[in-house]
Amino acid sequence: MKQCIFTLLLVAAIQTGLYAQTLSPEVGVNFTNVASPDYDEPTEMATRFFVGVHGQYWLSGQMAYGLSVQYSVKGYETPDDANPLIFVPARYNYLDFMPNFELKPWPFLGIFAGVNVGVMLSDQYYDGDSWEDPAFDDLVNDVDFGGVIGAKGYWKNFYLKAHFNRSFTPVLDVTYTDENGQEDQEASYFNKNFQVGLGYRIPLKKRG
Repeated sequence: MKQCIFTLLLVAAIQTGLYAQTLSPEVGVNFTNVASPDYDEPTEMATRFFVGVHGQYWLSGQMAYGLSVQYSVKGYETPDDANPLIFVPARYNYLDFMPNFELKPWPFLGIFAGVNVGVMLSDQYYDGDSWEDPAFDDLVNDVDFGGVIGAKGYWKNFYLKAHFNRSFTPVLDVTYTDENGQEDQEASYFNKNFQVGLGYRIPLKKRG
């Protein structure tokens, strides 16, 4: 399933690249965490990074379709008093595909919204000394699906972007037990990520 989704997304990215009028390398910072509607989260926001490229095709003078492909590191930190048997700091490494539509009401400002499909490349956990691979496989879900909304500020060929992304599907399912080892509560955790980045537009084709 993971390989099939990755192949379809890769084909979509190639198609977007072939028809794109601009191609923009991007780099920036993720302010990332996980949240659960079922359980008070024993986690704190982590600072991670992303690098990627954004292809864009203008449908009209003010509306464009775009696709971002990013290597994006997400996850969370844990407070000092968190139980290390339950949660330790995590680093989730994704290949994110983000198709979106952008409305540009003014030359200096764009507003965009779309979806995020993240393919999990690896997950790692901090044991106090170094980042380690998980002791058990399949701790987190292979594919993350969510929504994205954000804005861009343009200056010449540069732009500053900021967006918020939240998962619609859980990244992590946890079963908590009591002191007797009996199941006490189940909780699903969802990625939430605020991203700030800088991009540079490279013109490929003139707008039709």
